[in-house]
Amino acid sequence: SITLHCVGNCNAPVKRPVDIEHGAALCGGAMAPGETIPSDLDIFRWMVNRSKGGDFIVLTADPADTPCDLYNSFIFNLSNVQKPPNSVTTICFNSRQGSFDNRVAPLLKNAAAVFMTGGDQSKYYKFWKNSPVSALIPEIPVLGGESAGLAVQGLFVFAALHGGVDSEDALKYPMDSEISLVNDLFELPNMQNIVTDTHFFQRDRMGRLVTFLARVMKSHWSTTNASLGIGISEHSAILLDTSSGIGSFWGVGPIYFLLADHQAEVCDHDHDLIFSKVVVHKWNSTLKLSHASDSPHFDFKQWQATGLQQYALSAAKDELESSDGHIY
Repeated sequence: SITLHCVGNCNAPVKRPVDIEHGAALCGGAMAPGETIPSDLDIFRWMVNRSKGGDFIVLTADPADTPCDLYNSFIFNLSNVQKPPNSVTTICFNSRQGSFDNRVAPLLKNAAAVFMTGGDQSKYYKFWKNSPVSALIPEIPVLGGESAGLAVQGLFVFAALHGGVDSEDALKYPMDSEISLVNDLFELPNMQNIVTDTHFFQRDRMGRLVTFLARVMKSHWSTTNASLGIGISEHSAILLDTSSGIGSFWGVGPIYFLLADHQAEVCDHDHDLIFSKVVVHKWNSTLKLSHASDSPHFDFKQWQATGLQQYALSAAKDELESSDGHIY
């Protein structure tokens, strides 16, 4: 049901350090060892440094073509960190039964940091929902995830229970069963009423994220009558300080925040999506600021962007239209 793989002081775990800096790394994808570019390494250093030498856990699920322990030595041997992890342990889940294995909860209860790998988020949902894993993940001080591990960090999750969906089909068939959204996996700090999407620019996912928001609003899931979509591209991340709620940006971008504060005009089984004036805030590494003092960031507590480009998108006739002529 699970296999465990560990490097470091595997038989001598340390208690969670008291000086941990709580945070979350929301990573867009293409950051597995062997895919990384130099700027990606700083994201993992950020997690290690904030976890203050505690034990680091990696979660993955049945990677058919990937070694379960792919991340262990990569994280344990990171250069230029303030204090390396005491140990790095990968828990590889092969079934839902593994979430109830009596070795899992003690590892998570003690973990200073947890990273959820890419893969298939439908397995994460099916394996972890209503289990010790889903109960303990919100208590992890430093949490990160890329690709599928990012997809599950919002309160609202595209769980891919019926496979993937592209933007063209999502806009044309907004109520299709392939758009399998759920709201009952995690409730993570600062991620209320949020849905995330991954590999964003590279896989042209703007249309489907707009559709996700339309579906969330139609379902009345949001507690504030608004929902936020976050699209993060490969080799890019939001580094979120849990206590302040301030998210800073790292990598190459682009990263997008989509705010929906109203229902779609049409979101049903018989028509393509009609959804007007979804506000977009965009960051990328080449963004030129009007004032040098404006450090680009996003306030997750207030849903306020600073130093980002702003425009609006509308969906109609199976397409998106932009207020400034550029979808991305």
